[in-house]
Amino acid sequence: MADDTDELHRFAAQLGVKRSSYQGPPKTSAPHYDITGFERDRAVRLGAVECSREEIVAVFRRVRVPKGKIRL
Repeated sequence: MADDTDELHRFAAQLGVKRSSYQGPPKTSAPHYDITGFERDRAVRLGAVECSREEIVAVFRRVRVPKGKIRL
């Protein structure tokens, strides 16, 4: 997950995660990629920040897409 979808897609591409793994509107209101443990370890090495469940929920609330509409 990331603060915005552009950042999310850029980082996923840097990790080599296929765009087809993206999960966002209309399937879910919190844009994200599900990644493997290996990809997670690599993401942390590339600068991703590990965070608690509470921090994840806070980010999801910030980036949630109301009614499946992307914020510009």
